[in-house]
Amino acid sequence: MSNIVKVTEKGTKIIVGGYSYTLQHTLIKTKRWKCSNKTKNNCPGTLSTSWELTNHVLQIEHNHE
Repeated sequence: MSNIVKVTEKGTKIIVGGYSYTLQHTLIKTKRWKCSNKTKNNCPGTLSTSWELTNHVLQIEHNHE
């Protein structure tokens, strides 16, 4: 299950497995999300979801807790 949090300055965030992600790309069938701590921790973590924000697939692991 995911939680969507609206953030006025930076768009939409999704929280999955205790990590927050910011929308990176919207593709034909999926959406790609990047770790919200990318700039702070230089985290490479990315996640993909369906357009309905289901079927979460962690693409790249996080480098932080």
